[in-house]
Amino acid sequence: ISGSAVVKIIEAHVEQPQIMLDKLSEFVSAMKAATQK
Repeated sequence: ISGSAVVKIIEAHVEQPQIMLDKLSEFVSAMKAATQK
């Protein structure tokens, strides 16, 4: 599930690499926070 979410973020922002990296960073940070609770 998380892998497909990453792919969707990449697909949505393939022409905007900086936005893509920002969105991926937000997603990964949220996933990391969820596993540390």
